[in-house]
Amino acid sequence: MSSAMMTPFAAMFGVVGTLSAPVLSQRSQAKALAADFDRQQRAARAQWQGERERADPGARDTRSEPPHGSRQ
Repeated sequence: MSSAMMTPFAAMFGVVGTLSAPVLSQRSQAKALAADFDRQQRAARAQWQGERERADPGARDTRSEPPHGSRQ
């Protein structure tokens, strides 16, 4: 390939990379936020279950999740 043909391909590759960078960055950030939210939910659920067991260690409840609407 001649250098006259390589120049437009290199320029096109650079433009595509520049234009796709914000999209890829936003997707990466969204995945990180979703993972953080999931981790926080699991921690809150574990804390809730621990508090429930400490409050009444002899009781066995069939529910595995906190009541709806409760947030910490």
